Amino acid sequence: MSGSDSAALVLARSTACVGLGLCAGLTWSVPAWTWPALYRPDSTLAPAQRLAIWSKLYLQGKSTMIALVPTTSALLVYAAWAVHPPQVYLPAGWVARHRKGVLGAAATTTLAIFAWTVVAMEGLNGSLKALERDSTAGRTPVLPSHDALIRTRWAKLHLVRCVLATTAFVASVTELALA
Repeated sequence: MSGSDSAALVLARSTACVGLGLCAGLTWSVPAWTWPALYRPDSTLAPAQRLAIWSKLYLQGKSTMIALVPTTSALLVYAAWAVHPPQVYLPAGWVARHRKGVLGAAATTTLAIFAWTVVAMEGLNGSLKALERDSTAGRTPVLPSHDALIRTRWAKLHLVRCVLATTAFVASVTELALA
């Protein structure tokens, strides 16, 4: 942390870092905690049960990330705008000399989580939610081919979000610790 940072800037950087830690932890918790039930082909769950678990996780994650990602991004954008490089006469490492870029990259990567979800995943999420509604109403059975959408396609797409959240978190921690 630079000694010339205002209290508002320190608060924004610190809060964004904590928010990104939560974001990364929550995105990784889905594959970590539910791997045996959701992703393994030898799971004892029926496809309809797997879809119901996915749906609950989806709703919980959506409600959390809708608040967390924009707030954290806004804090990072403010921090990137408000931060100043160190004085030229002070020794500084690469991160300290490029604070705007590091914070800007963290903000961009955080916003990429939202963009990735909308562009790459929303169609699949909508299809899975529609399948769940139809199967609950008894109109459409959940087939093994539907089950594979969660185990393969959705899992791979979600791992991209995990990597984006972790990358933003690492950039934020690095800037907070080394600037």
